[in-house]
Amino acid sequence: MIHVEGDIVEFRFRCGISESVYLAGDFNDWSLLATPMALISADVWRVTLKLAPGDYRFRYFTSHRGWVTDWAAFGVERNPFGGWNSIVHVAAVARQVTHPVSPTDAQVEPAPDAPHLCLRHVGEHQHLDVTPPDASTIVPPPAKVGVSPMRRSAKRR
Repeated sequence: MIHVEGDIVEFRFRCGISESVYLAGDFNDWSLLATPMALISADVWRVTLKLAPGDYRFRYFTSHRGWVTDWAAFGVERNPFGGWNSIVHVAAVARQVTHPVSPTDAQVEPAPDAPHLCLRHVGEHQHLDVTPPDASTIVPPPAKVGVSPMRRSAKRR
């Protein structure tokens, strides 16, 4: 049985008559001795690994039965030796984004030269007034620039 939570994968294997159980797979170059499992009850062996996102092939190796396939894994596939490899899938973990403090919680003082904004309701309409902090900073709007209409040719082709 396999339980995946984020990048943590727990492998559990039920085998009561073995003296030792190992987990071998892509993640440890199929080493028989690199990942021993611990006996956690009378017949359940367990090991927990941290794996990067991806698909991994694996099998259990017991001192009593040899290679054993986990048929309850995410899947199985035929291996080059005529047996079956179990597959575990570790999904990419979505990155958590820490949002800044909301504006209502923040203690932010406006810059002294920042304009003051005011939203007014007039009937069914809303108006946004922008008032500069100092009347001397009022800049007149730019002069309107005349736009000449495009000339069209009298001849049509």
